[in-house]
Amino acid sequence: MSKLFNKIATGFSGLNKLISVSINLSDEISEPEGGCFVLSKGEVNFDSDIKSFKKEDLTKVPIVLTIEGKGVLHKFVETSIDRIKLRNVIPNIKEEDFYINCTPNENGTWVSIVRKDLVSKVLEDKNLSINNVIDLHLGPTGIQWLSEISEDLPSFIGASELIYRNNQLESIRKSSSGHLKNRLIFGVDLEFNKHLAFVGALVSFSHKNSIHKNEFWTKNALNLKDKKVFQNTVKLTLGILLFVFMGNMVFNQVLNGSYNEKVALALKHTDLLNQASALQNEEQLKKEFIQKLGLEVNPQFAFFSDEIGATVPQSIQLNRLVLNPLKKSIRKEKLIEFEKEVIEISGFCKSSQICNEWVQKLRTLKWVKKIELVEFKFNKDNIGEFTVEVSY
Repeated sequence: MSKLFNKIATGFSGLNKLISVSINLSDEISEPEGGCFVLSKGEVNFDSDIKSFKKEDLTKVPIVLTIEGKGVLHKFVETSIDRIKLRNVIPNIKEEDFYINCTPNENGTWVSIVRKDLVSKVLEDKNLSINNVIDLHLGPTGIQWLSEISEDLPSFIGASELIYRNNQLESIRKSSSGHLKNRLIFGVDLEFNKHLAFVGALVSFSHKNSIHKNEFWTKNALNLKDKKVFQNTVKLTLGILLFVFMGNMVFNQVLNGSYNEKVALALKHTDLLNQASALQNEEQLKKEFIQKLGLEVNPQFAFFSDEIGATVPQSIQLNRLVLNPLKKSIRKEKLIEFEKEVIEISGFCKSSQICNEWVQKLRTLKWVKKIELVEFKFNKDNIGEFTVEVSY
């Protein structure tokens, strides 16, 4: 990989794997080109072709989409991006019907538009979901976001020939087919038909366009991230519960086996009766100790956690689920005590209203005897942190 990637990667954060594809609407048979790109150790690598993915695989990862060709309109205006009024650029436009990209450079701004219904139709035809799209690029204008990190911008990309002045995109024209054998882009050997998707992946990984990105794509990215975190949290919680439950079963079996063995010996040898009695008392003490520690897992607890998980909306992220929490903090030479038949749940959300609505939904669960919002506060990042106790 060239030094360009190390330079770009210093600004990378967040997602490290995404699908980036480009679609040319001018082709009679427009098939998505691109595939999966992975950010690893400061390098962006092409991992696998989009054609190798199954339909269900495409619903699990974020998608960066680039659309070019018929239906995509580009217009350059000598106005900074913060002063653009779209009605002055494209008269009589109904903004709510279009996806609009504004790409700034030193001389003005590239304004690109495409109809929303056209994008939805294209995605539907290709078995792609609009809810998985975390960024949309129109034509080759995304290359302008990379001008700060390279002075060797490609002259041909997708179905366009690009003209630059002082490394700023000056004009876009339909390209000839003579460049199709050119595989190199930023020093990387990659099939030409994947170059446009590669640029889309670089821009998304670098977050160069983050402050100008449509809010719809940002919301999709957050929803996908929250969904992944929730799925991992549920899997981890269920795994821990299963481990504790199975551990207790094995421990009890070991104790019972030892006790039964000693009783059998005591029946044969009367001089071992006292020892058997002592072991019985010891076992009882251990069982009582396990009960006091709250390590006996309610066999319905997995069912409880499943039902709790089903009520959690995407706007809430759980980070803690404790069965039979401590009554008070542990102190030296003090008896450790636990709450009985209580599940303590902690997590994050944006507002107390979201938390209260979820608490009301929890009250509808048949096995819930009592529910209490113990704490709700905002942390330094202005994100709400809450703790809920559920009695069963």
